[in-house]
Amino acid sequence: MNNTVKFVLKVGLLFLLSFFIFSCSAVLKVNCKKNPFQELDSLQRTKKVRNFAALKPVGWYSNQSTAGALGYSIDRKTPLESNPPILHRPDNDDPKRNVAFISISNTRVRNHCKNEVTLEDYMHFFISNKKRWSGNKAFNYVLLKTNHSRYGKVYIVKYAYKNDAILDKEKKPLITNNVVFLLFKDQIGYEILYGADAKVFETYLPVLEEVVKSFVIKEDAN
Repeated sequence: MNNTVKFVLKVGLLFLLSFFIFSCSAVLKVNCKKNPFQELDSLQRTKKVRNFAALKPVGWYSNQSTAGALGYSIDRKTPLESNPPILHRPDNDDPKRNVAFISISNTRVRNHCKNEVTLEDYMHFFISNKKRWSGNKAFNYVLLKTNHSRYGKVYIVKYAYKNDAILDKEKKPLITNNVVFLLFKDQIGYEILYGADAKVFETYLPVLEEVVKSFVIKEDAN
């Protein structure tokens, strides 16, 4: 093999290597733009550690369906000393079904995307996921902004969900109203979700307000 051929091969290999590195970098950039947040598998989710806390409402149950998350609920059998008491129970409903619930979870930014992600990105990520999970049904929502006493700007997403499997006293599908508070700090997004039967949704808003006010990231608790 003469020197000219060797030179051509070296140049070709360098070009391919450069192209490969450039392509990988481009893919990372695209991923950060389209989905900068971590997606954990089932094993990783079991090892997730909760780094936040919030007030437990009086008379509500504590539940934790996902590792690293925090959840409170009130069902049809919850005693009337709950605050506020249950006011509406569908006739054909499962007595153990939650009439209202609050869940709090977080999502971390991918390591290679840090310092590129904002609260606005987290809000768009949340809405995109909701649209994807809605399938053929349109995801209709109202977007609001407010401020948290500790963490500044917060996005609020309000939407409703119709459950055709459960009928109310008027034989109409049960409607669940939902409101989500989205916070963002140190490249971690936090989601405070409140859901309740439409007929009691307003009843428990003061409870939600207290939970949101009490929300604290543990490193900020002192």
